[in-house]
Amino acid sequence: WEAQYDQLQAQFRRARPEKQTDVAAITAWLRMGEQQAARLSTADYDASALEQALPAMRALSLRPAKEIAPGLSALCAGAGVALVFVPALPRTHVTGVARWVAGKPLIQLSLLGKWNDGFWFSLFHEIAHVLKHPTRAIFLDDASSGDTVQSAEEQEANRFATDVLIPRARQSELMSLALEDRSVAAFAQQLGVHPGIVVGQLQHRKRIGWDHALTRLKARYEIAKR
Repeated sequence: WEAQYDQLQAQFRRARPEKQTDVAAITAWLRMGEQQAARLSTADYDASALEQALPAMRALSLRPAKEIAPGLSALCAGAGVALVFVPALPRTHVTGVARWVAGKPLIQLSLLGKWNDGFWFSLFHEIAHVLKHPTRAIFLDDASSGDTVQSAEEQEANRFATDVLIPRARQSELMSLALEDRSVAAFAQQLGVHPGIVVGQLQHRKRIGWDHALTRLKARYEIAKR
């Protein structure tokens, strides 16, 4: 551990530095992801292929939960990215991580919180790190940190994820969208995303609270036991 993981701390980029302090828990969780990734077969990394796969990934938000992980994993593998799902460990405070292992990108998601809007935001946030940021860094992300993050890299990844989920040209409509099931569902249908994603963006923009009735439009995901 000291030879391999202790030195990795210098590469950590913490979204929640005040909470992501248990290095033992974090590195145990990272190791679990490495073990899963080692069993995957992926193509050589191709940034263009990864970008081209974004619409197909996004469309999977409308599919039944059991189809999402296999679909995303296949799309990522085709672009040379290992995508793994590892349940959150206590005291890690990490929803996702992007890093490079043995010369290939690895995205690891924990489903912390289990709401589908957070899951999709975390996925595209990590993809942003792979596409845009240095291979030497290990981005320990917490979707609940939102816009409080200070680093330019985290802010850029937040913007990327938001723009993938809700195209920038349509984002202003969120501030005037009628706060009712029918309007949210219709807007989501126009965009081709799950209504829960729209609800999550309304909450992020503080148009509604986390306990608003529209929260019922969100879905919950679980990591299936192997």
